[in-house]
Amino acid sequence: MRTDYLSIKAVTASVHLVAIFAASMLATTTLAMAGGSWSTYIVSCFASQESTLHQDSDGTLWAGCGTATSGNVGVRRSSDGGQTWHAPTTNPSGIIDTFRVHDITRGHDGALYLAGTISQEGTQYRVIRLDTSTPEPYAASATLIGEPVVPLNSTIGHYAELPNGAALAVSQVGQAKLFRPSPSTGNMASSWTASTDIKQFTSLVTHNGQFYASGSQIGIPPRIFLPPTAPGAEPWELVEVVLDTSFDGEMWGIAVNDQRVVAVGINQDDNFGKIYVSNGDPYDPANFTVHEFRDGELRSWAHGVCMRGNLIAVVGRRLPSGARVLVSTNGGTSFTDVSPSGSAILSSCVIAPDGILTVMGSGGFIGVWDGMEITDQIFSDRFSGNVITFEKN
Repeated sequence: MRTDYLSIKAVTASVHLVAIFAASMLATTTLAMAGGSWSTYIVSCFASQESTLHQDSDGTLWAGCGTATSGNVGVRRSSDGGQTWHAPTTNPSGIIDTFRVHDITRGHDGALYLAGTISQEGTQYRVIRLDTSTPEPYAASATLIGEPVVPLNSTIGHYAELPNGAALAVSQVGQAKLFRPSPSTGNMASSWTASTDIKQFTSLVTHNGQFYASGSQIGIPPRIFLPPTAPGAEPWELVEVVLDTSFDGEMWGIAVNDQRVVAVGINQDDNFGKIYVSNGDPYDPANFTVHEFRDGELRSWAHGVCMRGNLIAVVGRRLPSGARVLVSTNGGTSFTDVSPSGSAILSSCVIAPDGILTVMGSGGFIGVWDGMEITDQIFSDRFSGNVITFEKN
């Protein structure tokens, strides 16, 4: 492992070094905001950290509230870029009013899926489906119902579906995973395939009809989980790739496109955030370039990542407090510090087709940054393009 904090040439030469070194440790480029500006808003979702953000293809934003405090649960919707929010109604009424939302995604059928748990005692809803194709109240139903036995009673932290309707739900805090091979599978957890054999997932996304995840835990090295390669393997039987054996820590977010895999997290040994960007076969850890997420000597933690083409944003926090955002416009070759002011712990982000970045964090913080905006598109394009959200934490 090479640590290079001084040589600017190391940034451009890193691709040539990956065949020699296990990974290239690069100093993060720290620049001014390059003409961009932040607009900040508040969503009534005052979680300390547990929150998730999703953006639809028409620009609609959905914010998930993940604490058990009254009023800080459920989901909020914004149709004006995060300026105003409201809690949608459902049929049956109230089904999501006490639901702790840890993940939001669109499914194979176009419906909106909320993953988490009902906070009321005695209820077992873990994934709820909302049909948002018609006006409110949205038709709501349970996609996954937990049962009072381990691991079928896990609070779901992440959920994703493949185009064929296969689904994977993973525990918020443990190694439990539940797989549904088909939409025709029942909604009781006992009807799904349960597994606790693979290390904990801290984020889960899909790309090209396959699952990808990041994870690990405090006492073991950081890793990502890539699609299976063995003949006949199930879609959920992901391959563990240990990114670095020199420290213990976790990768908390992952983003994937045809060009690269980006994973972000923390080195728990020294409390500094890390960014891993693949430059070749992601199954080989030697093909990842490593960037520091820290701010000088200040400790840091990268909580989430989003990507669109060559645009990448990594969100998290300085320690003990302070929002932190690094962005790249060159596919992860270098990153620029564009952190907004304030002490919010940022956990989720999305990038619109025109480059507009929206981030979400603790205390209901919503930040919108226009520094990556594609200048030849008008504002309305932000609400009409094809948006793909890769990171939810």
